[in-house]
Amino acid sequence: MAVGKFFEELATFVWNFVAERWLVILLYSIIVIVSYIVIKKVITPYFHPLHKKLSGSRGVLREMKAVLEGGYEEYHWNNPRFCKTYLALYSSYRELRTVVIRDHRGSIDPRNHTWDEFDNVAVGQKARPSNEPEEPSSAKESESSSAEA
Repeated sequence: MAVGKFFEELATFVWNFVAERWLVILLYSIIVIVSYIVIKKVITPYFHPLHKKLSGSRGVLREMKAVLEGGYEEYHWNNPRFCKTYLALYSSYRELRTVVIRDHRGSIDPRNHTWDEFDNVAVGQKARPSNEPEEPSSAKESESSSAEA
């Protein structure tokens, strides 16, 4: 019975508190809602790119990509610990890349090409410089067919 009486008194206390201070509670609620909207809709869209720039995520991705594209010898790839560590680094790289390409809403804009240099990782070989054009597959096929003849 003491528990029932406790909840009755608690409900009475809360009701009296709200009835006496309804205007203050309403004003605080409006202030909290307006503050949330201002932060979410006005401040966050401008702060998010600045945060990505100041956190150095581009530099971290470049370092990780350089390590992933390192020219490792065959004996490295035969070591299970090396392979596990390499795959863990690659997983972290892809996760970080996914995080940085998202905007403040968490969506990915396919027209935003800011982070395209981090799309591909050439495993086990040095990456081709971005200014050097990649050979089309038809040119490779024609060279291989002329070599066979």
